[in-house]
Amino acid sequence: MGQPWGTEPVIGSTAVSVARAVIAVAQSADAIPHELATALADSVLEAKLVRLALEVREGSPQAARRAIELATLILDTTASHAAEELA
Repeated sequence: MGQPWGTEPVIGSTAVSVARAVIAVAQSADAIPHELATALADSVLEAKLVRLALEVREGSPQAARRAIELATLILDTTASHAAEELA
């Protein structure tokens, strides 16, 4: 049986899209609208890695399970990046 937390990307496609928009606006020498900056922050805060870290910090009865999920996600991501670098 696979681990359910290993299938979701660490940073979602929304965060990537908004990050690209922020960079595009910054490169055009325009001021970055507050709404765009907030959208970027919100999309990062919705990322699984961040959500799990916040749940661990809350100290709920599920904190230990969330810590295991967080640790596994970090290690899986690190291993994935290392494998990509070797390829």
